[in-house]
Amino acid sequence: MGEKAEEVQSPHRATQPDQGLPVAPPAAAKDPAESPAALESQLAQVLAGIRVANQNKDLSQLLSHYSPNFPQLQQRVQHISKAWKIYDYPKMDFKITEVRRLTNSTAQARVTWNVETQNITTLKNKTILKTYVISFGRESNQWRIKSLQPVE
Repeated sequence: MGEKAEEVQSPHRATQPDQGLPVAPPAAAKDPAESPAALESQLAQVLAGIRVANQNKDLSQLLSHYSPNFPQLQQRVQHISKAWKIYDYPKMDFKITEVRRLTNSTAQARVTWNVETQNITTLKNKTILKTYVISFGRESNQWRIKSLQPVE
């Protein structure tokens, strides 16, 4: 609905002398990824890939969603590998909010993970709710996680 409101307002702005009608539509047609909904969908695909990689315990698949420049990537990999030996992840849901495109090739979002872990030995389940501010970078024509900061 927010997009409809912008469409209604756009003609008023486009009638200003410095903004001709032909200028806005071609720009929108060139890069449909500019819409906030499209960007959110693209970032959600990255997070869904992380979910699948965790549930399948597939390290190469998991790493494909992180930038090679992710801070302390090796330590993160070691931590995840240890966790995989102890836990299964029967449920991993996420909610994306506050999506912002920072530049053409960077974006940021607030992501809350709702994860159910199951201890492989004891079969005890535990639910973890964790929120991060995640920075994404577009590398090799694909969004990847550049950094993440836990939200306290």
